[in-house]
Amino acid sequence: MKKIVALFTALVLLSTFCAATALTASAAEVPERPTLTNTTDKTYVAFDSSKSNVSEEVRALHVKYFGDASAALPTGGTIVVTQKALYSFKSSDYSNTIDGSNGTVLVTAKEGDVSYIDISTDTSETGIILGNNNFAEQNWDKTDYLLLAGNVILDDVVLFNRAHKPASADNAPMDTPNSVRALAGSKVVIGSGVVFAHRFELPNMALDTESGSVVFLDTLGFSAYTGTGTIVVKTDLVSQITDETFAGFGGAVIDEAGNLLYGTEPVTPAETEAPETQAPETKAPETKAPETKAPETKAPETKAATVTEATGTNDTTTTGEKGGIPAYVWVIIGVVAVAAVACGVIVATKKKKA
Repeated sequence: MKKIVALFTALVLLSTFCAATALTASAAEVPERPTLTNTTDKTYVAFDSSKSNVSEEVRALHVKYFGDASAALPTGGTIVVTQKALYSFKSSDYSNTIDGSNGTVLVTAKEGDVSYIDISTDTSETGIILGNNNFAEQNWDKTDYLLLAGNVILDDVVLFNRAHKPASADNAPMDTPNSVRALAGSKVVIGSGVVFAHRFELPNMALDTESGSVVFLDTLGFSAYTGTGTIVVKTDLVSQITDETFAGFGGAVIDEAGNLLYGTEPVTPAETEAPETQAPETKAPETKAPETKAPETKAPETKAATVTEATGTNDTTTTGEKGGIPAYVWVIIGVVAVAAVACGVIVATKKKKA
């Protein structure tokens, strides 16, 4: 009898260990969160710096567009938004990209203890990143994208989806809101100090993620989440997520421990597709009599295997499944099964003795 009890105990411990191992393995590897390393270099951006509440010395350091601001920070640094920082589909007029490819870039409307944020009136509107796509009525329905490349942090700044006029019969609202787009390979932080604002009946800005991008969300407030990237939700926000929060999102939503909350298995920036490689052509040396030439040989093209998401293609959209059967259910099933087997052994042994 003692041997049977010992066997039963060992089986239960083994099943528990295997289940715990499965739980650990099910969590995805969370990419490293970008941090600001260059705290020295700084530039300022404003559509009209004459309206910025700064000294004349600082006013002279201002640029008008994000492209110029990024160029001024070749190894990363801080972009301070002191007035309106516009971006638009009119690429000839606006530079839409914040580039942190060579060093993390922080975009903020706060400098020390001074905050430039003021959206109390239509005429103030400072400290904001402005999705301003409708200077003319015919531009109302065009969607603008603020493009983020490399490592970028947005914090203590307003994301403002603005309109000049309410919708009317001659002024139809846009189908898709202005969006912040994380480009492939980027790692983006949406800090807890980000403020969302909109005018008239427009929604807040949306967040779009390309495959291979990772966005760390420290606050919720985007009107929609689109694309096929990975979103890492801060732990204290998980309880606020509903089935509608990421409805239609085609990527993966995980918590800070790597547990899948919504969508498919994540694809990290390190898992991007390798470029095609091709061996150089080889050619035998020429001889004088008769002139001969070895046929050209060419190694077959090699291509690194791509990472395939669980849905099969990057543009497959999930419909709200949250990762299949939870691991703890398998734990319970395993323990019950082991207990049932052990009880059967005990019963059979007693019958033999009887």
